[in-house]
Amino acid sequence: MILFETEQAFISFMVMYGPGKEKSRSNYVSWLRYIELHYGNIYNLTESRMNNILDDLHKSSAARKIYTKKTDISNFQSAMRKYLKFLSSQKSS
Repeated sequence: MILFETEQAFISFMVMYGPGKEKSRSNYVSWLRYIELHYGNIYNLTESRMNNILDDLHKSSAARKIYTKKTDISNFQSAMRKYLKFLSSQKSS
């Protein structure tokens, strides 16, 4: 899994740029792990791919046993947006 390879750097990024609480950072990583498990490598995540994933998560919510609420979709979106910012910062370094 690619996220695992960048996880510590992503956590360090979140320490600097939020979210501030350790539990929130842990949640972001968990949501991204779920996305990577079900949608494949997210290292090259783009805005377009994020939107496709979110659309699929909306459509498939009734078939899932977890992450079935609208707030869960919002949480996934927040995590992916933060990861996109992280990826952007890595490219500009």
